[in-house]
Amino acid sequence: MVWVVEGTLQSTPTDGPEVFPDPTSHYLRPSRLYRVGRAGGVRGPSKAGQTKPGPASRKRPYDFRIASLSVSKEGLAEFETGGEEWVPEDRPELPTNSLPYSLTVTLHKRFLLRRGDDEPVELELEDGTMTVEMQDGDYLQERSKGYWFQWVPINLCFSAAMTADKKEQHEAAKALGIKVAYRDTRPHHTHFIAKRCTPNAPLLRAAMHLTHVVSHEWYDELLSVTTAPDFPTEPLPVHPGPPPEGASKEELTARDKEVLRYERELLAMNEDVGGDPTRWWGHCHLENDWDGAWPSETDPKNQPPPFEHFQPTVWAKNDARSDLFKDVLVVSFRGPDAADDHAAELVTLGGGSFFACDVFQQSTRST
Repeated sequence: MVWVVEGTLQSTPTDGPEVFPDPTSHYLRPSRLYRVGRAGGVRGPSKAGQTKPGPASRKRPYDFRIASLSVSKEGLAEFETGGEEWVPEDRPELPTNSLPYSLTVTLHKRFLLRRGDDEPVELELEDGTMTVEMQDGDYLQERSKGYWFQWVPINLCFSAAMTADKKEQHEAAKALGIKVAYRDTRPHHTHFIAKRCTPNAPLLRAAMHLTHVVSHEWYDELLSVTTAPDFPTEPLPVHPGPPPEGASKEELTARDKEVLRYERELLAMNEDVGGDPTRWWGHCHLENDWDGAWPSETDPKNQPPPFEHFQPTVWAKNDARSDLFKDVLVVSFRGPDAADDHAAELVTLGGGSFFACDVFQQSTRST
């Protein structure tokens, strides 16, 4: 499970202060802080009797920039994900196996929270902020601003892997917030990664579980679009830190100037640096555009090589397979056999019924 947020989050260069951005979707990776604020260069209206527009808002290291005067220049919200305790191994016997890493939203403006079928709740600020632990399907709304948070299941099953490969896959899964398993798919698995479309038991099970059958090239592309930019080789500017308790007005003004200089130095190094520069330097493709950057499961280059006359498209995800054996009863007269367990599973997944019968089997008992 990974977190994806969809909403009016990212203005384009052509959006003016009167035009709110169209909804866009973004991957929220584990262990990261995302900041939402006003875009740089937004000017207020002219004062009465004047033609000169107001001063332009300065650029700040926000992850999501909205070109609207209704968004505070000090920031609208922060999205912070957990992930330190995230376990990438697929453990379906655990009740928490399908839960994602945590997501906490801190708001600096009153929003309505819509959760499930409950009545919307207005979130009141306390000392200028409000913090909410998000759940799947939560929707935050404030006038023309709206943000929908959802869990997207990404549970990978590899047909096989060497020990060294498993270690790398484990590390990647933890960094991305996804689950990994091997050989046998389960109903909650989303992708079966195979080197070849060999019609063996694992592939047949994956096809009947309505799992995407993809190649290792698809997996490599997933790693590519989730890879964040490398940190620069030169030293990063140092954040001035919070003001001391009981700071005077002059001390606060001096600190604000230090923060301004710090942010300018950051943005000079990378305009897309974002609000968590000590852990992440910019954004990966999925963070910038979830819908546009997600690797296609149907692209021929992302499908396993064919096996004899079995083309990869034969094994593409197809919801019609859930009725493949509808109204069909399969009776096996082989008697108790481990192979029947696999056959029974495939028939049942296709909406049919399976019955193992040993009535014609000779008894091995002496007479």
